[in-house]
Parts: sequence; C-alpha cells; structure tokens
Amino acid sequence: MRPIDILTIQHLIISGWDVDRVFKLTIQSFDDVHNAPNAAGPIPDRVPEFEDFFEMTHIMREFQLRGALHIGSSVVKVNNGSGDYTDKKDEESLSDFKHKFNSMRLIFPSDEKDSKKLADLLVGTKRSGKRYVLDIDLGFNKDAEMGLMPRSVLGCMYYLSLGIIPPIQDISMGNIPLVKDKDGKIYNWQELLGGLFTVSSSQSYPSNPFVAVKYRDHWYYIDNNDICTKRTFVLLQQLYSLQSSEAKTLPTLLTIPLGG
Repeated sequence: MRPIDILTIQHLIISGWDVDRVFKLTIQSFDDVHNAPNAAGPIPDRVPEFEDFFEMTHIMREFQLRGALHIGSSVVKVNNGSGDYTDKKDEESLSDFKHKFNSMRLIFPSDEKDSKKLADLLVGTKRSGKRYVLDIDLGFNKDAEMGLMPRSVLGCMYYLSLGIIPPIQDISMGNIPLVKDKDGKIYNWQELLGGLFTVSSSQSYPSNPFVAVKYRDHWYYIDNNDICTKRTFVLLQQLYSLQSSEAKTLPTLLTIPLGG
C-alpha cells in the first residue's frame, strides 16, 4: 500500500518505458492535474477525471520520442535519528544521514509545438531560456498545494482492474457495481483504460490468450494480439517485483510469540 517511490518512476522512464504509460499507471495526481484518483480504490463511485492528465502525458510522450524530455529527482538528506533535514555537504557528515527523494524535476523545450500548452497544464512551470522547468514536490508543499501523488502497487492493480470487460449477464443481474454519468448513462471504463489495459471475458477458453484465468465459469484473458495491454501487464510485473524487493529489506518491528 506504500506509494511508489519517485526514483523508481524515474528509473522506469530512463530505462526506456514510455512516459505516458508509466504516468497513467503510477501517478494519480500531478500538480493539480488529476488521473482518476477515485479509481485507485476497490469500488469507484463517480465518473473519473482524467482528460487533462491524458493530454499532458500525450505531449510528454511526443517530447520523449524526440529526446526533448528530461525527468529527474531532487534529493534531501534526512537524519536517521531525528528525521530533521540537513544541508551538510562533506562525506563524513553524510554517513549519518539517509537520502530521501522528495520532488521531481521536469524539463522540456519552450519553443516547440505544444510547449506552451504543456506549461499551461502544469501550474508553476518556469521558463529558462529555451527550456521550461517544473519542480514538483511529493505530496503537499508548505502552502498546502497539491504536488505529485503516486499510487501504490495495490492502487495500480485497482486502477487496471477497471479495464476488465465483465460478462453481459453479470451486468444485467446487478453483480457488477456500475457508475453512471450526469445523464444517467452507465459509464464505460474503456474510455479511461482503453489503449492501456483491456481484459476480455468469455464462457469458453479463448483461442489466442497471452494469459488467461477461469473465475465463476468464465475465462478472463488478455488477447495475445493486444500489444498495449501486454506492455502494461509487464510494467505492472516490474513494479510489483521492485516493491516486493524493497519490502524484504524492511526490518521486523515487533514479534509476538504465540504460545501453544
């Protein structure tokens, strides 16, 4: 349930993952631009807000493809004992401190197509010569303004679960919780997840699955021809592995003996 570390997100992008896929999966709010934050829980109860976020990540992806997008993390030193911040620079003093990544820096050109549009979407972006620069804090800043809000791995799973297309009979029998828009129409979650993650269902075993599982007399599967969903599935696996590895390094806080 712990939010995904900023450095992990940065490393995924640097290693070659497309920034729009990584951001859509791992981030629920970027500054004041929301990516369906209500979809990171078990049962969403309202139509998600995501259009501006998707436009933002689309522009970022275009810059990334041209090698014009740079993403980094700033680091502060935190005292292991007290948790207080320090500005000490020498190596000896740093031995008593741990590093904490608390903000993300985004740099993109200021003189290309859609540069101004992206800067307008991201409040606080500053122009520096031929570049735009944005430093965005993790969580809320000192002025209680929203910054970068990563999802947890569990939140990512809940988010992707909305890409499952359930059997028609489950919908008609009321077995599936439904969200309706302001006009009373049932919301189609493929508007949010389409192109990112889709899981189909059928009564018989699918003819060409990438992965399939049977549940309540139906098969749920990712089609082997659905490249976008397969990529997102692999990305989720990597996130899960990274988070699991980090969890194994955490010390045991309390052990309670169980008597016979």
